[in-house]
Amino acid sequence: MSLIEIQDVKKEYKVRKYGKTYSLMAVNGVSFNVEEGRCVGLVGESGCGKSTLGRLIVGLENPSEGSIAFNGEIIHKNHSRKNPSKLRFSREIQLVFQDSYDAVNPKFTAKKIIEEPLKNFTDLNPSQRDEKVEELLEQVGLVKEDKEKFAMEFSGGQLQRVCIARALASDPKVFVLDEPLSSLDVSVQAQILNLLSDIKTEMNLSYVLISHDIEAVYYLADALVVMYGGQIMEKIDDLSYFEKMVHPYTKKLLSSIPVFEKRTDVTESAESIGMDVYVQNNTFKGCPYYGRCPDRIEECKESKPEMKELATGHFVACNVL
Repeated sequence: MSLIEIQDVKKEYKVRKYGKTYSLMAVNGVSFNVEEGRCVGLVGESGCGKSTLGRLIVGLENPSEGSIAFNGEIIHKNHSRKNPSKLRFSREIQLVFQDSYDAVNPKFTAKKIIEEPLKNFTDLNPSQRDEKVEELLEQVGLVKEDKEKFAMEFSGGQLQRVCIARALASDPKVFVLDEPLSSLDVSVQAQILNLLSDIKTEMNLSYVLISHDIEAVYYLADALVVMYGGQIMEKIDDLSYFEKMVHPYTKKLLSSIPVFEKRTDVTESAESIGMDVYVQNNTFKGCPYYGRCPDRIEECKESKPEMKELATGHFVACNVL
């Protein structure tokens, strides 16, 4: 069952530079579903629109066009802090931020951090909330005595566990994980990744994992979406297609990761694949990867490639393939 349905979502920003106003399409016609109990990995370089899409999913921003539905109900409809349906979405869709230190008040104890959603979303009395805080701390691999520690007393990995416990406190159905590992030491990243995997299985949570770390995405995700210039270049509904991904951008992206270079049919060397800003101007009608694609043809400059299904559950947007 599709828990989240994203249909042709666009997000446009107005950018003023040198006295002129420009249109920037941060997300441009993105569509995919998140199934119950599954993890969709969103990958792509900085500026591709994946974090903007994450904010749209949790309702922090509204799409300019298109729709995002949770259990069949539009998330951004009648967007208001006073809207009861909006409060329900806040409870059932939780965001885990990249930098745990920026995500909390450093003067708060772990108990106060985790207790906040319990006050907002439950009818538990103080004694029951205290017991629930201890339970959540132990669930994320900390001890109940940690509840009296201030945020600044935790290491980065420990504080990220506190943030995960806070997200779990509202009994959500979906986690949007925005680069949850990138600010952590490599040794700690593996621990948090294993924790997220265990929680997903135990609670049947659905994840949207936004990450530059393709290894982490490969470990945790069930499906993969590759974005560039605010658009989807390629997506697979099952990671069994991972080694069959064929878009020129996907292959270039994977070739920059040493561990995957041997697993993919990539003969060209890894190099900078920075994105041209002009491709996110809404006047550009071609493929966003046109300027850097080694396989481009004239059609790629003139028309946006349509998403086509190469095999069941394997989709690619490319005029050449």
